[in-house]
Amino acid sequence: MSLHKSFAMPMSFLESFAMPIKDNYHRVRLMQIDTFDYEAVKRKVARDEHLPGPALNEGIENLKRYYAVALLDPLNLHAVSKEVDPFWHSHVLFTSQYQGFCQKIFGQFVHHQPLDPDDKRQVEFVTQLYGYTLDTYKKLFKEVDPKWWPKSSVRAFGPVCLHQEIQNPEIRAIALFPRHPDYAGRP
Repeated sequence: MSLHKSFAMPMSFLESFAMPIKDNYHRVRLMQIDTFDYEAVKRKVARDEHLPGPALNEGIENLKRYYAVALLDPLNLHAVSKEVDPFWHSHVLFTSQYQGFCQKIFGQFVHHQPLDPDDKRQVEFVTQLYGYTLDTYKKLFKEVDPKWWPKSSVRAFGPVCLHQEIQNPEIRAIALFPRHPDYAGRP
């Protein structure tokens, strides 16, 4: 992973949002995403990816944002970038910790679905889904760092993973974005 220039992260996770987060349910869960202890994830990514401290911190911030997108746009699927994916993979591997995190934030376990790069139909779907995810990011956050979230092309982001649809009715009822006919409930 090539991460050279540092991108200025906002002082506060909640301050990074471009749109106001008014609903208390969302605010509480976003604060829980922000304050979760990601140290084990950082150590694993540091070992596996050989990233320096600043890149680890940026990666965790971008993982938090990915979780925030899943929380705030629960009616649709989202694809993670190749750069953020190692952080999500590492979190998933701490199964007990990850399960508790998912239950607390989403009210369900959020399955990690890897992309099969040999499945041309799935690659096309995830390429389009990644574009939708980037569009959602641009609506939600004041800044989107292109080194963590490159433009939508297979060459730029490579094989990525996606999460399953969030089923919690309480979260779905207060979604900030409508259900998109192409990105809801698949695969």
